[in-house]
Amino acid sequence: MKTIRTAGVHPDRWFRLIPVLYFLFLLIVLWVFGYTPTNDGEGYIELARDCMNYGEPYPCKVSIEGQPFIWNIGSINMVILSLSLFGTIYPVLLLMCGMKALTAYFITGIARKVFSDKVALITLLIYVLYPNYWGQSTTLLPEIPSEFFMFSAFYVIFSRQSRKMMVLAGVLLALSNWFRPNVALMIVLLSAWLFFFHRTVFLKKIPLVLTACIVSLAAIGTECYLRTGHFVFQAQTYWYNMVDQCYDGAPAAPHFGMDTTSEGKSRYIKDREKKTCFECNEIWKRRSIEWLRGHMAEYLGKIPPRLYYLYMNDIDNMAAFLADKENAENNYVLIPYRHILTEWNTLTPVQWFSFVTTLFYALIMLMAVAAFLVYAREGRLSYLSLPLVMAVAGSFIFVLLVHAETRYKDSFMPFIIMMSACFLAYLFRNRQSLENK
Repeated sequence: MKTIRTAGVHPDRWFRLIPVLYFLFLLIVLWVFGYTPTNDGEGYIELARDCMNYGEPYPCKVSIEGQPFIWNIGSINMVILSLSLFGTIYPVLLLMCGMKALTAYFITGIARKVFSDKVALITLLIYVLYPNYWGQSTTLLPEIPSEFFMFSAFYVIFSRQSRKMMVLAGVLLALSNWFRPNVALMIVLLSAWLFFFHRTVFLKKIPLVLTACIVSLAAIGTECYLRTGHFVFQAQTYWYNMVDQCYDGAPAAPHFGMDTTSEGKSRYIKDREKKTCFECNEIWKRRSIEWLRGHMAEYLGKIPPRLYYLYMNDIDNMAAFLADKENAENNYVLIPYRHILTEWNTLTPVQWFSFVTTLFYALIMLMAVAAFLVYAREGRLSYLSLPLVMAVAGSFIFVLLVHAETRYKDSFMPFIIMMSACFLAYLFRNRQSLENK
């Protein structure tokens, strides 16, 4: 494997220096633009204060009785810890900046092991230069901590050999799941990729990783059981979300703001406030399964539009740069794509910035597709097997199981960026070959 040397600097130094500079940059973004309220983030703070008043971590009795579901446990407990120790959420946001920068480092390390130093460096540069990531660490959303623990675990699996490190990887995956349970899909996908492409590595590492992960989840669930009488180790929002997709005429597009809880609606439960979240969960689960049994074709027909709504844009974090962010429900950016040529002079600076980010996103996606085409033409698609399994196959499975929102693809984007980096590395290689002739 050839290494990259730029201005006499060893590549390892670039792979360490760039994430450090990225961390400092994210701190500046946080300092200049401040905290970005979101509907979920404000909900975390409210639940955190309820649990603090009750004197227990989340979930506790007041977050079980009369509540519709168990939310992202790790995120809420992180807010509880910050508010208890410092009286503010800003330590969490500082931690988010550090986690985001370290995630860039871990993703780069994975790309170095799977591809090359050149692909890894391009992956790192695309990742840190992508504007939609810049404001993500100003929010309390669970993507950053969940992906930090997930990619740190994957990095350990790819780069370490000892049994102790595999146990650590399992613990890290459990922590990732504690923040957001869709990491389970990523674990299955990585395990499948290793099984088919690196069987020896799979047999040597994955059983121990999964065992450590399961034991860690059991420990988390046991702690909750001893306090509440309920064995809970992850968020339980699946059937709350699924039931809103399982009724006649349910649109494939995200439909926020619709009334879903009044009588006759998908989530309506009589006297819901008197029930626990677990009782509600069972009711929604039963309704969903009963509907799916008679409407599976209708449900499967939503997969193509869900894929579209998953990848239609990627500007969810651009609200960080809004001048007025006080009301969480207003913290989103809209771009008049269909009328951009006639309304360009009316766009605000944040809309322009978001439009540039959209062009960047489109370029990333086009380069990923181009990578697929050029390596397929050369009969070397196996070179792209990791991102194809993790991002492409993962996206299809995800929209089969879960409704689609644009921010839900966040775990897939690093692998798509790797594919884009592979295409750029391919272009550079061919250019160098022509110059050497």
